[in-house]
Amino acid sequence: MKIRLRMLTTRIGHRILLLFVLCALVPIVTLAVVSYREVVSELRAQSARRLRESTKMVGLSVYNRILLLEHDLRASGLDQDLEGASGRGTDEPAAARFEQVFTVSDTEMPAQLRRSGETENAVQERLRWLRDGGSVLLSQGGESGRPRVTLFVRNQRPTLGAETLGADINPRFLWGGDGGGMVPAGYQACWFDDRLKPLFASFPGCSALPALLGNGPNALVSGRVGLTAAGTEYLAGYRRVFLKGRFSVRDWVVVLCESKASVLAPVAQFRRVFPPVVLMTLWVVILLSLITLRKTLDPLDRLKAATGHLADRDFQWRVDVNSGDEFEELASAFNDMAGRLKNQFKTQAMIAELHRTILSALDPSLVVEATISGVLKTLECELACVALSEDIGGTITLYTGRSGATAVERSTHRLTQRDRERMSEEGTVIDLADRDDSLRHLTDADGELATVILAPVALRRRGPGALILGWRTEDGLGSSRDLEVRRLADQLEVALANSSLVQELGDLTWGTLQALARAVDAKSSWTAGHSERVTQIALEIGREMGLSPEELRPLRSGALLHDIGKIGVPRQILDKPSTLDGEELRAIRSHPLIGERILEPIAAFEEALPIISQHHERFDGSGYPRGVTGAAIDIKARILAVADVYDAMTTVRPYRQARSHETAVATIREGSGSQFDPAVVGAFLRIIESSGQPGRETALPPSDVPAESHEANSSVAGGASGEPQSTRDGAQPPGGT
Repeated sequence: MKIRLRMLTTRIGHRILLLFVLCALVPIVTLAVVSYREVVSELRAQSARRLRESTKMVGLSVYNRILLLEHDLRASGLDQDLEGASGRGTDEPAAARFEQVFTVSDTEMPAQLRRSGETENAVQERLRWLRDGGSVLLSQGGESGRPRVTLFVRNQRPTLGAETLGADINPRFLWGGDGGGMVPAGYQACWFDDRLKPLFASFPGCSALPALLGNGPNALVSGRVGLTAAGTEYLAGYRRVFLKGRFSVRDWVVVLCESKASVLAPVAQFRRVFPPVVLMTLWVVILLSLITLRKTLDPLDRLKAATGHLADRDFQWRVDVNSGDEFEELASAFNDMAGRLKNQFKTQAMIAELHRTILSALDPSLVVEATISGVLKTLECELACVALSEDIGGTITLYTGRSGATAVERSTHRLTQRDRERMSEEGTVIDLADRDDSLRHLTDADGELATVILAPVALRRRGPGALILGWRTEDGLGSSRDLEVRRLADQLEVALANSSLVQELGDLTWGTLQALARAVDAKSSWTAGHSERVTQIALEIGREMGLSPEELRPLRSGALLHDIGKIGVPRQILDKPSTLDGEELRAIRSHPLIGERILEPIAAFEEALPIISQHHERFDGSGYPRGVTGAAIDIKARILAVADVYDAMTTVRPYRQARSHETAVATIREGSGSQFDPAVVGAFLRIIESSGQPGRETALPPSDVPAESHEANSSVAGGASGEPQSTRDGAQPPGGT
């Protein structure tokens, strides 16, 4: 089985792997922890019970042996044979139970009963106890360093001549043969006297027990403590042996210790076995999870990659999954979807491009040609026709395109009443094969088309129109055919309406500009037609200089309206035949700025504003109204300046006669570099050389202009009083306003 590491880096891979591991390990670990805790708790409880029972048993055994020793010692005071007597419950002779037996006089007795560190009251209490017939058991350090345990009883044989009998007890008998006789196997034992001094110890750790046991009046009768000795942990149980009521001494303490390792030996075995089991389980779980991951993520990975290709419009990509489950069904559905999307995207992209082409064209003939060529390519039809009515009477122009043809055929036909009714139907696509052969005679004369449909197109201010498509097969576009054809017909209708509106808007705009220009020119009879002639000359110069159509449009608007500011100049100043005074001069010089302010609120004239405000600026900076210099003057304003001066000089004005074409050209040539841009002058001169005269014939002077007025102003034109003339004509020497 091939496992790819990349599967383990995915989020779903993490999720599945974690789910498998958690589902397997959590129960196992939980069971192990609970079992471990329960086992340890039970083992500790069992150990505590064993310790409690064992210490009780050992304590009772020690107490019984002390009672046996007391009985033997009393018996020896009744003249019994100490050597031959045997103790109850033991095979040892009585003599072996005592190391020595001795008598003590009453005068010696206090010294025998005194232990180091004790008060006299304790000694007297023991004496009273003996005199009353009781026994005394004392422990104290011996000469060999071994503890000495002595038993005292009152002598019941007066013939011995002593009041008290004493005996040093043999430790082997008291502790059961060095402790081995009464201590259960696996335990260590310790005995402590009433002062917690060690009497017997089977291991060195007993020295630490006195600090743990306590010896006050509130000390517990039995219990458990923890002990660590020589690096080994022990669980210790202790029990106090009650001696005071019979032997006038406080309780001895019996301690049994069991190593913690032996108590928890089953747990240690569990610890050794559990990790391999968990590890083996983990490996099995991981193996199963990897198998599941591969079966799950490999199809998902392929589907994800295919989705990426699908997002990149690579519809050829296919997903191959042979898992025999829902993933295989999903892959098959994905492949089917990719195939359908391929066809739909292809169709939609081509239709969208067709829509953009149709809607972006403004010329009706271009709209029709774009529609036909696009439909043939997009809908894969054999025939595409657009029928446009030319008049209400029934004449149509039929544009016909065929699959494989490079050109669109154009023909004119007369429609029958039935044809007009078909083309006038709205909102539906008509299958011409379902009705009579009306209109098919226009498109399918040979009868080669199996499917011919018609989508009516409503034309504004014209008769009906139609989009007619034909296929050689019965099913052109399937179930979506009619919807797509209807959409295309709607787009064609919108495009033709837009084209008509744009054309009407252009005509309206140009007519408005011409009306404004003529309104300005009509203010003075001397300037009739001036703005239109200047516009024609300026456009010729602009084309000669290589201006683009986008640059020529504002030039045309600016040239037509360049003198609109003269609306704010009194007519008597415009028609004054004599020299202008200072106030009149300022008024005439204000018309570029007045024109700029008039048109400034209209956003469509934004590009024309510099042309209007700068057309009286001079290249050397001596013009008005702002004195702009050189290239800072808009290039279209520089063009307009030449056209304006030429027309003004070659037409009659109230203050002078019209100048000849040659004079005007010479004046413009002389002003190159000072008044005019040399590049504009050069373009103007090239037009003169090629066509002889720019724009139009020189206008004749109005018949009502007095001859003497022109003659009087001729002296002004000659330069005797050049400032007013320069202001009004725009040239120095004579030019035009």
